[in-house]
Amino acid sequence: MKKKLDFSKAIIFSKIIYNPVFPQKFVAMLIGGLVDYNINKVEEKYRWKNTCAVRMSYIINYSGMKIPAVAGKTVTGADGNNYFFRILDLYNFLKDNLGTPKSYKGASLSALDLKNKKGIILFIVSNWVDARGHITLFDGETCYDKCYFHDPLSNRIVDYVYFWELE
Repeated sequence: MKKKLDFSKAIIFSKIIYNPVFPQKFVAMLIGGLVDYNINKVEEKYRWKNTCAVRMSYIINYSGMKIPAVAGKTVTGADGNNYFFRILDLYNFLKDNLGTPKSYKGASLSALDLKNKKGIILFIVSNWVDARGHITLFDGETCYDKCYFHDPLSNRIVDYVYFWELE
């Protein structure tokens, strides 16, 4: 039987972990431990610039599902919890624990297609140089931080969108 994640709890923790002005610094400060180290203290070229996987890990850890330690794929925070730092590793964890998500070709999906559906959404983007995509919560209308649905006016190429509906 697959585990469940409570969306109402998840959205509360998304508001705690996300600071739109200083997203990386805030994540580092709030979680601490090796998350802080990888954002602020390693050599500049190795620092994590994108923290959506870490933020989603925080949301998952504090919403009733714990992320296990996975060698080379998670690091620990000062709170003792484990945090993924790559979305594809987090995708595999979610697939194993929540089941196979609904899958869409990137250009075929808009926010209207998910109207009134709540859950975790993963955008796979092929032409970003510093990230493979973005993972976030969708509340039936928008994402708690930023959505990356297909936009013909953007140079962003969204290959796939994966969606896990939550209750």
